[in-house]
Amino acid sequence: MKSFGGIRGAGLTVVRTDSGNDIPVPQSDDTANAGALIAENTEATEQDIAFTQALFKAYTFTSKIVRVPNQLLQDSGFDMDRFVTRTLARRIARAEATYFVTGTGTNEPEGILTNVATGHTAAATTDITYGELVELQYLVDPRYRAVGEWADLGRRREGPRRETDADGKPLYPELANGVLLGRPVTVDVGLPAVAATNTPIVFGDLSGFAIRDVASLVVTRLSERYAEYNQTGFILCYRTDSWKIASDSPYKALAMAAV
Repeated sequence: MKSFGGIRGAGLTVVRTDSGNDIPVPQSDDTANAGALIAENTEATEQDIAFTQALFKAYTFTSKIVRVPNQLLQDSGFDMDRFVTRTLARRIARAEATYFVTGTGTNEPEGILTNVATGHTAAATTDITYGELVELQYLVDPRYRAVGEWADLGRRREGPRRETDADGKPLYPELANGVLLGRPVTVDVGLPAVAATNTPIVFGDLSGFAIRDVASLVVTRLSERYAEYNQTGFILCYRTDSWKIASDSPYKALAMAAV
C-alpha cells in the first residue's frame, strides 16, 4: 500500500480502529487569536475557541472477485492462495491511493489536495523553477516547515535530477537520496502531472492529514459459489477513510499557472 500510494508512507497520521463506527475529530483554527498581557489585579478577558469537526467514516474498498480454476489451485507448484491475495491487495492499494489524493470527501475519502491551500503559483504551465520550490517552502509556517516533507509526482523528480549547472554539476544532488532543500521527498503517482492549473507538489507537515484504517485486510475464499464451474472465487475488502484533520494550513501546494 505504501508503494502504490506514496503519501501513506509519509508522515501522515494513521489511525487504526477495530470497528468501523464514525469517529468525530474536533478541529479549531485558532491562529488568529493570541493571549494578552495584563496588569496586576486586572481581570482577564474571554476568547472562545470556535470548534468544528471532521468525521472519520469507514468506506469499503473491494478488489472485485477473481475466479481461479480448481485445477490450477491443485496443480500449481507454488502457493496460489498467497499469490492471488497479494495481487488483490495491490488492487486495493491502487484504488485507495487515488482517493487519498483527490477524493472529494463526499461519500468517499477526502484527498490531500481537496482542501489544500495554495502556497505559490508557478510562472509556467509545465515547468517549475528552483526559486519557486524555495518560495513554496518558505510560505509554510516555520513550525511546520521545520518538520515538513515534500509530496510530488514521481515523474516530476526525474527532470530535476537531470538538470545541471554551467559546469555540468547536478542542481539537485540531494534528490538522489530522496531529499529536496533539506527535507525528505515522498513520491505519490496519484498527484497530478505538471500541467496548467494542476497542483503537482505539496510541502509541509503532512501529519495534518490522516488516514483511518479499520481492522485489517479481509480476504474471502468463495469455495462453493462457483462449484459448477469447478472454480474458487477470491475477494478482498478493506475499510478506510482519509481527511485533513488540521484546521489551519500545515502543508501547502504549488499550483501551475493557467494557460
